[in-house]
Amino acid sequence: MYAPRIATVLASAILVTAALLAGTQATEAARSSESGRLAASPAVEQFLALEERGVLGSFELTYHVSGQASASELNGAATLVVAQRAAPGTTAWPDRAGTWSYRLTESPDAVFQWVEHGNQSEDCFVWLRHSTRTCTGPAAYVPSIGFTLATLPFLPGSVLDGLRTDLRVVGNPHAERSTVFAARGSATTGPLRCLRVNEAGGETVCLTSDGTLATVAPYQEVGLVFGSVVLAARPSMPSASAFILDRRPAMPFVLPPM
Repeated sequence: MYAPRIATVLASAILVTAALLAGTQATEAARSSESGRLAASPAVEQFLALEERGVLGSFELTYHVSGQASASELNGAATLVVAQRAAPGTTAWPDRAGTWSYRLTESPDAVFQWVEHGNQSEDCFVWLRHSTRTCTGPAAYVPSIGFTLATLPFLPGSVLDGLRTDLRVVGNPHAERSTVFAARGSATTGPLRCLRVNEAGGETVCLTSDGTLATVAPYQEVGLVFGSVVLAARPSMPSASAFILDRRPAMPFVLPPM
């Protein structure tokens, strides 16, 4: 039972390391080509600029997610609530001034909660039937594989980071052939602007007119896969409770088993 999970986690660590290295290389390539062009087309760059607006300031967003799987063996439908409190025009993601959080709930026996105050991390999790809820922290946020995996559910930030990495790599054929298009949306979202990543298993990401992440299908990152992500309610200002763990941390910080 445990050997396959260990193998999955080790494989995830290797792949995330490769992804992080790719991201670093993409950043350096972009910096070195300031006088040339990025791989992303003007339409894709406009889409990324709109998405960047969606992670600024203060908000609370509720999503319905389905078809998910992870190292922790979550399966089925779940509710994801993400919130941020930051000065206008700024973001707290992932370890800047301000506060952000997520709460991923499938059932009373499968709950993951994370609160980030500046660069101080706290979490609570329960992920097996009859197991006790564990709440830990605070501790300084450490840019690392473990923290990257654990904070993937903050989708406004992690989806944006993933697209930046994928679509701003000079010479990347997937970036050059990715398409931006309009979609009708719903009563909750209004008209949408969408981007389809042109690669095997590539995701389609849709934004509202103000840049709020509206839908993702599928969301696939190492350690966390959602078949679909749908904005379930209109954005609101964050409630104070969004940044308070279910229980006061009672032990030193440990990463959740995402």
